[in-house]
Order: sequence, then structure tokens, then C-alpha cells
Amino acid sequence: MHRNLVQSIIEQSVMLTSEADWDKLVQQVNNSKFVLLGEASHGTSELYGTS
Repeated sequence: MHRNLVQSIIEQSVMLTSEADWDKLVQQVNNSKFVLLGEASHGTSELYGTS
């Protein structure tokens, strides 16, 4: 089941690379129950706070 969920997320994901992409996104999610937005944070030391 986990593999199917991950594959579904990958297939439905939309990369936002321009302002026009936002219009497409709003149209696509207009009646959606859930919308997942994410951002890569690999290697950003601010998020991992080292002491």
C-alpha cells in the first residue's frame, strides 16, 4: 500500500515554476478535499538547528 500511495503522489504532483502555474493549480484543486504543498529543504541548516 505504501508504494501505491507514494506513486500516486508522484503522479499527481505539480511543480510550480512560474506564475502561470499557480492559475493551473487553483483550477485543479478548486473542489479538492485535500491539497498537499511541499518544499525541498535538503541541507538547510536553519531547519536543523545545531547546538
